[in-house]
Amino acid sequence: YKMWPQSDERANERMTLAVHLSNENEGFKPITTSPEIRDFTLDQKGYLDQLIESSNATGMAAFRTSLEEGVWTSLYHSFPHGEKGKYQKIIESLAAKGLDALKGYAEKIEIAVQANDDLAVNEIIGELAEDEVSFVANLLSEEAVGFMREVTT
Repeated sequence: YKMWPQSDERANERMTLAVHLSNENEGFKPITTSPEIRDFTLDQKGYLDQLIESSNATGMAAFRTSLEEGVWTSLYHSFPHGEKGKYQKIIESLAAKGLDALKGYAEKIEIAVQANDDLAVNEIIGELAEDEVSFVANLLSEEAVGFMREVTT
């Protein structure tokens, strides 16, 4: 003959507690651990493709940090199936090289500022695009940023 499963009193208590906690937390915004995926614009995709085609490492590093995490994730995975891995490796390599180069520019600017060499600072800044200058400025000391603003205006 068949028997109905015996109800476990502890299981019922746990279920009651779970329902109670669920009801208490109703209306709270859920906590997410991963970035919200956002759509990228065609201009952003075109610029990413241009950076890859021209192997612009410093541009890639600056572009990467200028975007929200979700937009970057969406762009990073925007390549056709079968080619994603290839392009993602290119992006990672360019961004790493670019970050190193931009840190090098920041160090050169700091040295030029210590030497009070406004020509060297202007020369270094002249080698960089506007978004790259902004990125480098975030790596500099307040003194160097102030000096840079003085000599470029």
